[in-house]
Amino acid sequence: MNDPGIFSSEARFRFEKYFGPTNQYAEINGHILVFVDSPRLIEEDRQRRSAGVSLQRFAQSSDEADSAIVFIHRVSQRIGTRYFYSLLGCSV
Repeated sequence: MNDPGIFSSEARFRFEKYFGPTNQYAEINGHILVFVDSPRLIEEDRQRRSAGVSLQRFAQSSDEADSAIVFIHRVSQRIGTRYFYSLLGCSV
């Protein structure tokens, strides 16, 4: 998925049917693999920056179940906030 504007809900449904949720993580042999819906993350981050709110505040105020920022916030609580956000090139 490269652009949030070009994928229909049908395409997202097919993707999720074969690959699972667009945001997910797995722990395998002591390693954590994180898969993030990057088009959605980019769009949410654009909205967040336009509103002038922090990542944490945006994550806490979002009611979207499939929000990429909410997902990142939840995973970061599990593996370490500063480390995970720094991987994304974001400041906490």
